[in-house]
Amino acid sequence: MPWKDSNGAWHDSSPLDCLKPLSQGQHIRFGVVHVNYPDFSADLVAWVDCSNATG
Repeated sequence: MPWKDSNGAWHDSSPLDCLKPLSQGQHIRFGVVHVNYPDFSADLVAWVDCSNATG
């Protein structure tokens, strides 16, 4: 999924730099899309914005 780093650049294939293991306190926005299928529905993460992440 695409994600935006703290410098405002978008990425689509590298690990998210704002979600490091055992870290906490980041301010991150997630874009979520609700998808309806014939047999079920789901909320899917469409993008992650780490541009305001600190911590």
